[in-house]
Amino acid sequence: FMKPFFLKKLKIYTIVLVSILSHLIYPMNLISSEGDKEKKTYYVDSNSGKDSQDGLSLDSALKTLKASVSKLNPEGGDTLMLRGRFREMLLLEKINAKGRNSDRHTTITCAVDDKGIRQQAVIDGGIEGRASSFPFDCQGKKPGFGHGMDNLYLDHGVRISECNYLTLDGLAVQGIGGIGVWSWKSNHLVFKNMK
Repeated sequence: FMKPFFLKKLKIYTIVLVSILSHLIYPMNLISSEGDKEKKTYYVDSNSGKDSQDGLSLDSALKTLKASVSKLNPEGGDTLMLRGRFREMLLLEKINAKGRNSDRHTTITCAVDDKGIRQQAVIDGGIEGRASSFPFDCQGKKPGFGHGMDNLYLDHGVRISECNYLTLDGLAVQGIGGIGVWSWKSNHLVFKNMK
């Protein structure tokens, strides 16, 4: 008994279609699994932290904003809990840059003590009183702007570049020689309780 010709072709087309679909679906699974990485909370304490620690608890807190930001997942979803006065810019670049992961919101906020009281987190550019945008208003320091270098003022307190789904909550930005919070090519930014 002979199979009709169209059934043979249907079988071949089915095999080809399954092969094509398996090649398309497999890479999509790899891509989506990267966005499913565990969301972590990192603690940063400008007084007692050490950048050689993992930052996963207040007892093993990091010291600098630079070290803590380097730990953030570029796919988004992590939290930084800050405590203390930081004499450096909070530089956030390319976090959830493609903006595809709305469920992976990154949060930068103040740490909470064991009594539930929110701790102070200040990004301080070094200019006492009201911030000035003029490099010659130095109040006894060398003129010029910098990114946390000695004797220079910060030109930005927080600089956000190519980030999506990002929240800054409860931070104080003061003494900045230029712009307190600056963003570029970023979307879905939330600023709450900022000073």
